[in-house]
Amino acid sequence: MGKQYYHIQLLLLRLGLMELILLLAKGLFTILNFQSFPGLEIAELPKIFFSGMRFDVITLVYLNSIFILMHILPFPFRDRKGYQKALKIIFLVINIPIIAIELTDIAYFPFNNKRMTSDIAGVATAGLHRAFFFFIDFWYLFLTFGILIYILVRFYKKHHAEFRPIKYRIGIQILFFLLMGGLAFLGARGGTQNIPATPAMANDFTDVKYAPLVLNSTYTVLYSSQRKSVSPPQYLPEQQVNAFLQKGKTFNGSSNHPNIMLVLLESFASEYIGFFNNGKGYTPFMDSLLQQSYVFTNAYANAERSNKSMCVILGGLPSLTDDAFMNTIYSANCFEGIGSLLKENGYYTSFLHGGLNGEFKFDSFSHAAGFDHYYGKDEFNDNRYFDGNWGIYDHYFFEYAADVINKQPQPFCSAIFSLSSHHPFNVPADLKSKFPDGDQQIHESIGYTDYAVRLFFEKSKNKPWFKNTIFIFTADHTFPYGEHPPMYNNGAGKYRVPIAIYKADGSLAPAIDSTLVQHLDILPTAIDLAGYNGSTNCYGSSVFAKNRLPYAIQYLNNVFQVEDRQYILFFDGKKTIGLYNYIEDVACNSNLMDQLPEKRKELEQYVMSVIQDYFTSLNRNNMCN
Repeated sequence: MGKQYYHIQLLLLRLGLMELILLLAKGLFTILNFQSFPGLEIAELPKIFFSGMRFDVITLVYLNSIFILMHILPFPFRDRKGYQKALKIIFLVINIPIIAIELTDIAYFPFNNKRMTSDIAGVATAGLHRAFFFFIDFWYLFLTFGILIYILVRFYKKHHAEFRPIKYRIGIQILFFLLMGGLAFLGARGGTQNIPATPAMANDFTDVKYAPLVLNSTYTVLYSSQRKSVSPPQYLPEQQVNAFLQKGKTFNGSSNHPNIMLVLLESFASEYIGFFNNGKGYTPFMDSLLQQSYVFTNAYANAERSNKSMCVILGGLPSLTDDAFMNTIYSANCFEGIGSLLKENGYYTSFLHGGLNGEFKFDSFSHAAGFDHYYGKDEFNDNRYFDGNWGIYDHYFFEYAADVINKQPQPFCSAIFSLSSHHPFNVPADLKSKFPDGDQQIHESIGYTDYAVRLFFEKSKNKPWFKNTIFIFTADHTFPYGEHPPMYNNGAGKYRVPIAIYKADGSLAPAIDSTLVQHLDILPTAIDLAGYNGSTNCYGSSVFAKNRLPYAIQYLNNVFQVEDRQYILFFDGKKTIGLYNYIEDVACNSNLMDQLPEKRKELEQYVMSVIQDYFTSLNRNNMCN
């Protein structure tokens, strides 16, 4: 005798197959990215995966809503072969892309250290030229994709006429329709809680550093794609925020206007530089240069990706969204970049990056930040030195940049951004084996980029402009993939970058400064050193300013974090979810949020003030004076 709930059973078995595939993909994600989750115990995984099923259900119900509706309609035409064939086609069209997203993020996560979000569209478009190399590097994911598609098609639960009801009872079918519709609604919102589930809820089930294992990438892409504008939170009275942050800064200026040269090095984390690690590193030239520089040993990036870091460094904009500022609906907002401010004092401005013109919008954003002249791969105009991936090999482009800068009028503000220490870490064939390769693929390319900087300095040091130039060195971000020493493997350490200032004429004495600084401080520092005369709104402070706020702020995986020289606080947008002493408790195992209420309140004030003020400013479009 047929069962009245036969089509409900079919639906659950079919969606259950997709849930099983999501769990398999999550297991593979965990295995291949295990080193990105230090301290993770195998015994914790069942709880993490079980908690993650909530987000799997949201994803499957939301995307399969038409498929679900067609199953629960209380009519007998569901038994027709054509109808069932249409159901299968819809199921495959909807769910095959989900599998593709989950597997793609296995490869993408190590470079981003977060679950994929809607900004992947811009990143993927920029990287289309590398599609062949992606296939070569991650062939095993394509093989896995084929296997999972086979499982999806092979084990899709077929409709068997002998199991259907002989006669449908319309009352029972309507009851099932209402019941399953209600359950689907609850599934799509993630449960019966007061508000629909958000990615931040992953932190309720596990430690913040393991939250990506609870989530799935399709869910985070969907969630972020629907959050285009942000309503400014109101944590504190606006007057209190203004008084605390003191964004408005006035620079009295001087008649001396030295050249400003920003040297931005791809993935050049502090952990690779011998100067910061008792001589153990891959950067002999940088080590020697830092000996002659004013060096900050507690320096932090504010973002995890190049295009987001450019917005911080060149524009002084906090990185508090999944997308880079240039890719948000606020990208047309007025802001005051380094170039814009220094042009007020007569500076010539240029940005030099050997990458493909237009990629990641570096050219358009540098123009928005006031850098009038852009030099990229097109301007270099010699494909013999193209690395086959991202642009011109560093040492060729840096020597070209030295020639360009030599022709610029003074005073100038220029930024040069390297690229070779980016995956796949290509080094010119004739320089292979010249640099120590360490135990990770990136190490050789770090040594190569260090060599490129040395050639730039050797070619420039006798030029008329050189001794009147202040160099500010930093990395755009760290490289999260691979193994890292413990101090570089916690929430703070993952953002440790060099920030150093060098003046060739010796007017800035070499020093080691343990003051905490961040990328947001580079803009006010640069214009301060340039003798800027005027005022601006900025979230950072000149590194030489008194009474500066000693914090750094980041945003990743839907969690804000702020660190001072000893503690790091995690804030999910509504409440603090963790406070750790990352110096003494390097692995951040002991949550001190209840034991240290005063420190918690102090760090909360900073993170809430920056979040509230930044999103208020974005919505009001009032970041310019």
